[in-house]
Amino acid sequence: MKQLLCAILLLVWPVQSKEITVHVIPHSHWDREWYMPFEQHRLRLVDLLDAVLHQCEKDDDYYFLCDGQTIMVEDYLALRPENRERIGRAIREGRLSYGPQYILPDTYLADAESQVRNHLIAVREAEQWAPAASVEDLTLPPFFFSLGYFPDTFGNTAQTPQLLAEFGFTYCLAGRGFMPEKTGAHFYWQSPDGSRVFTHQFPDWYCNGKDLIADAQDFRSRFEQARRFAAGDHYLLMNGCDHQPLQKNLRAVLDSINQRKSDGRCVISHPLKFLTAVQAAQSDWPVFFGEARSKQKANGLGLEDVASARLYLKQANYHAGLMLETYAEPLAALAHVYAAAPYPQAFLDHAWKLYLQNQVHDDICGCSVDAVHQDMMIRFRQVQDVCAPIIQRSLDALFKQLDLSGLSQNDRALFIFNPTPFDRNEVVTAEVDFPDRMNIQLLSALAPDGTIVPCRVLSTERAFNYYLPDDHFRIPFQVTRVRVQLPVKAPSMGYSVYRFTPTQTALTPDHPVRVTVDGLENEYIKVIIQADGRYAVEDKTSGLRYPDLGDYELRSDVGDEYNFRSLSAETPKIYPPCPVPAQRVSDTGLEATLAFQQTIVWSERIDAKKEKRVGENVLKLKTFLTVRCGQRRLDVRVELDNHLCDYRLRVSLPTSISTEVISSEGDFAVDTRSLRPRDGYRRHSYSLPQGVFSFFQDSLRTLMITNKGLTEIEPLPAKDGSAVAALTLLRCVGELGDWGTFPTPEAQCQGRQHVEFALVPGGPETPYRAAYAYSRPLYCRGVGMQSGAWPLQGCFISEWPETVIMTAVKKAEKREGLIIRGFNVTGQPVSCRMEIKNAGRIFRTNLLEQRKEEIVNRVLQIPAYRIFTLEPTLTKGAY
Repeated sequence: MKQLLCAILLLVWPVQSKEITVHVIPHSHWDREWYMPFEQHRLRLVDLLDAVLHQCEKDDDYYFLCDGQTIMVEDYLALRPENRERIGRAIREGRLSYGPQYILPDTYLADAESQVRNHLIAVREAEQWAPAASVEDLTLPPFFFSLGYFPDTFGNTAQTPQLLAEFGFTYCLAGRGFMPEKTGAHFYWQSPDGSRVFTHQFPDWYCNGKDLIADAQDFRSRFEQARRFAAGDHYLLMNGCDHQPLQKNLRAVLDSINQRKSDGRCVISHPLKFLTAVQAAQSDWPVFFGEARSKQKANGLGLEDVASARLYLKQANYHAGLMLETYAEPLAALAHVYAAAPYPQAFLDHAWKLYLQNQVHDDICGCSVDAVHQDMMIRFRQVQDVCAPIIQRSLDALFKQLDLSGLSQNDRALFIFNPTPFDRNEVVTAEVDFPDRMNIQLLSALAPDGTIVPCRVLSTERAFNYYLPDDHFRIPFQVTRVRVQLPVKAPSMGYSVYRFTPTQTALTPDHPVRVTVDGLENEYIKVIIQADGRYAVEDKTSGLRYPDLGDYELRSDVGDEYNFRSLSAETPKIYPPCPVPAQRVSDTGLEATLAFQQTIVWSERIDAKKEKRVGENVLKLKTFLTVRCGQRRLDVRVELDNHLCDYRLRVSLPTSISTEVISSEGDFAVDTRSLRPRDGYRRHSYSLPQGVFSFFQDSLRTLMITNKGLTEIEPLPAKDGSAVAALTLLRCVGELGDWGTFPTPEAQCQGRQHVEFALVPGGPETPYRAAYAYSRPLYCRGVGMQSGAWPLQGCFISEWPETVIMTAVKKAEKREGLIIRGFNVTGQPVSCRMEIKNAGRIFRTNLLEQRKEEIVNRVLQIPAYRIFTLEPTLTKGAY
């Protein structure tokens, strides 16, 4: 049949009235690690770039696309440093692409700021190849690959066009999730704020020109595929595929095709040449709005279940990002600007690279062989290892500014850092080291204004510690380590210091948390353990109740790391979370926790034919429900000891809210999606990616479900028409999937692990602050006597409106001041007063940190859905 079709094409091939140009772009889509570990793939990478350099030097018109990621060059030069000049020459001459990103990420599982840094690192490192670089600004060198490039991301986020526009890009090449059946292959892709980039989607994928041969039938077959959704006289053939070696005879093949003069003109081209030529052909291109997650037909998504593969990776990603983005970088920047501390630029750059290396799409998605993910966990630990001393040194510099001269040598205080742009009032638990052998039974805590607040001593122990001086040998010593719990107030992006004094009686909170006959209660919410073993949450402000929460659903998965597939005709197993009497884990008046333990016995795994479950084993679950003083939130922790395989574990959270949509945190956005899939949806699960929260809302109330690294949720309709959230806690499979058979026994996620999420009931206004208070905890550390001049409470950046979300506080790339970034999460303009300590002038910049305009009267007008970056000019070292 194929031969007959090609023969017909030869007979009916039209005589072209205009010259057709076929743009052939040599490339290799380089998954840094995937079905082989990194070092095995790198051996082939070195072979590839050796061949590319040779080809560039013998063919003056040759161009090679380095997959839009600069890490390919970095990995190559680590083993071929002698070729640095050859690489630099090829880049400067525009023969070897450089940029636009450091790595090719998964844009849903990497957070918003990671997308920015991924581009910033590529731009900054491009300067090493440029003849000269600006001292004041980051700039795009003439050779830089200045367009968006997302050939294989598993969906594309809504704000990507705005992010690209902020970097000065106007074009994009992308793969999955668009709808060429409706827009064609060429269209404007538009963000919610209105930013647009002219985009070409690969409807026949990024390998439609691999292994080209001169045969007329073969070429015309490829050409017909390329023109299916295209328009005009310019067409694209991507000469390469996954880990594709260089096609060394490509020039000879194209010469042969061009000699026929009937198949158009084939040229080795550059993506920008192709895109500018296509765009110029007409002015009324279609527009594609928002995120690209279509499952329909050509290059539909098809890989959404990676959001739950190896969830331990997503949790590790959350914790590494928390250390780097929320604590280490902001504290280092604040210590540099306000306490004259050296800025650890090289160490933070190193941490960012390690972090980003784990956000490559086949890495963070959990869809590689086991060795790849073992290496990832090492890098996640290294990110935390780099960040921990940065945090310690930054805090030490800030501590020296404090006036704690009233403390004695034996006294201690607690420093609380608030990393969010809103005031916090909550209960914290922290460890404070007192001098050795102190007998500490009860403590009172003094707030910054001298008010006595309740404090609980949870435990004391004699512990080892050590000090590493700058100028002599290490000093080991013993301490009395006290675990304390107390309610604190911390101002927006600022700090508070609470001092401890011995006392004879423990102060009772004004509104203590109570363990009741049937659950838990504070001043805002009630948690009721139902007779059927489920739990309910009541919002005491509104009187509205959310019943029947917490059922665990076990369902077989005969799929792979990419895709969930249910077992035919199987009914999911349902287990209530609280089937036995509660264990009272804590009851301090400030916090109360109940625990419920159960062992689920089930068939162990799927048989070899993937037809039924066989064997027998157990899943041990322990559910912890926690309520704290002053917090409108139920915290849930689930500890698992998993000995089952080939299944998915979810928790069912009925919302009692009738709505048609679910809203989830995305990159610089909240993604609002339909509660039900579109007609024609044929997958086994309507799973959706999420950041640190999703919520359901009607005119009366909101239920916010916030999490720490649980990146998959599915909205389901209840029998009464209300929405149910199915939050994935675990998905266990035994093979990679895709193009071969690659066993992945560690993807069965055996052994001990835990997950954390929280439920926040509220009114019709979305409680964004509650979600970020949960996912960005206050940072606490003990401190002794200091003789600085700062007060015991201070604010570096004033409070922002609840709908303005902060994503970064860092040092400027090339100047000495701060960079502060955020976005307006709503579809309405927002006015935000920016009060920044010691700020003279405040400038709005783009993502390259190039100054654009001064903020008049310190009032920033933020258009709907707009990302903004600010740079204040500051007096260094003064509070």
